[in-house]
Amino acid sequence: MTSIDKLRVKIFADGADFDGIMKMYANPQIKGFTTNPTLMRNAGIADYEAFARKLLAAVPDRPVSLEVFADEF
Repeated sequence: MTSIDKLRVKIFADGADFDGIMKMYANPQIKGFTTNPTLMRNAGIADYEAFARKLLAAVPDRPVSLEVFADEF
């Protein structure tokens, strides 16, 4: 079996629990993070923008994908 370090696949963690993300951030095998409004709502986050800014500041060296939505363009 191939070691996870030798795979050509990048593992991204999906969620909106900030403390959980920080624990996963300590793992170099996690190459980035994703979240979306449904995950944030389920995690009890009311201010999506504030959460996004906090997350981006805490994870400066890996990709972060934030799904967004709007009522207007």
